[in-house]
Amino acid sequence: MEIETIAGLTGKASYSPNGNFVVVRQFPPSELELGKVVLANSARTEPIYIRSIKYPDHIKVANSGVVILCNVEHENPEFFNQLLILDLTGKKMFDKKSNCPICATAINHDGTIGAVAFAGAEEYVESYQIFVIDIPNSKIAQTNQIPDRTGIAEMYFDESNSLKVQGVS
Repeated sequence: MEIETIAGLTGKASYSPNGNFVVVRQFPPSELELGKVVLANSARTEPIYIRSIKYPDHIKVANSGVVILCNVEHENPEFFNQLLILDLTGKKMFDKKSNCPICATAINHDGTIGAVAFAGAEEYVESYQIFVIDIPNSKIAQTNQIPDRTGIAEMYFDESNSLKVQGVS
């Protein structure tokens, strides 16, 4: 990830595979403030949207401008992580909450399939649970349990929409 500045916000950037979109996440300056997510076209003339999100991380953007990210919440009595999928206008298309940490996200090139890996998937402390999301229908299409102690470093979809998972080496 590179560092970019868009609409006065500086943070880690992720680019769509075709280079048409860039999404920047900015962590909150303090615990009392919100972080920001900015989506822009590659010309970066004006942001498409700026959305306030408590603590955005693991952010990726598809060629269609659909964004997948996680949000870490600390406001509830219990800490939780939230997977968010946003459309081209910043509207929420899908979300899933868990008490388990999110360790990776992925989105296919056209923004129709997403994936998230939760570490320590609920009752399986030394494993990972991967959810594959059918984005247009806003539903979980598949769930996989991976009993692995090495960790998940990265996930991505290849050109044929197969999910690839890379472990920590």
